[in-house]
Amino acid sequence: MSSALRHWVINGFEASFRQLVAVARRRGATAEAAEDLAQEAYLRLIQAEPASVQHPRGYLFRTAANLQIDEQRRGKAAPFAHTTNIEQHATADATPGAEQQVLGQQELRRLRGIIDGLPPRQREVFVLNRLEGLGSAEIAERLGITRNMVDRHLRLALAYCIEHFNSRP
Repeated sequence: MSSALRHWVINGFEASFRQLVAVARRRGATAEAAEDLAQEAYLRLIQAEPASVQHPRGYLFRTAANLQIDEQRRGKAAPFAHTTNIEQHATADATPGAEQQVLGQQELRRLRGIIDGLPPRQREVFVLNRLEGLGSAEIAERLGITRNMVDRHLRLALAYCIEHFNSRP
């Protein structure tokens, strides 16, 4: 991630987060879904190739809009079972092989190590959000901090995890 993009991600996202949530809410998302959408858009911004992001704020809002459209399409799509005979489309066993299981376990251990390396408050917010599924308001109430601080801790934790996970040991 370029230093200019990194600077914007750390400083510019906080101001844009509430606007992203508000836009998603106006388009019909629940409060929790809108927050998830904003976080996912932010995550994709962090993971994007720096050369493809000329205007971070525009990229963030376009990504959020596309994610919401995709979500709405999935919600409106007819379930597969209702449109065709599933038995006609049987697929091979999707159970991962031993090698894939070992690789998955190694990556999980690596991710746990990265999460353990987070500052205590960021780790606590990250775990409550990503592992326990709590929204920003619930976390803020539980920890006695503002939603803005929850969002900031989560944003920094995500950036830390992505940066450390992408840099191979």
